[in-house]
Amino acid sequence: NSSGMFLWGRVPEGKGEALADKILYEAGVFITPGFIFGKNGEDYVRISLCAKPETLRRAAEKIKEILKKKGEKEENGNNKE
Repeated sequence: NSSGMFLWGRVPEGKGEALADKILYEAGVFITPGFIFGKNGEDYVRISLCAKPETLRRAAEKIKEILKKKGEKEENGNNKE
């Protein structure tokens, strides 16, 4: 049995795995798509909070940058992701 502190974030339906992959490959930050925890996790991603605060801050900044770029692409009509 293992335990830890996790943050669950709701994502658009069916987008958890794609979002987790995008963040991993573009930001170098691993988050877990919720579907691997069963049907109730399908529309979520899980983020571990078991790291030093500075590591979590750096990861959050990287994720924000990726999401900002994604939002800018969508605003410009280029949302082919």
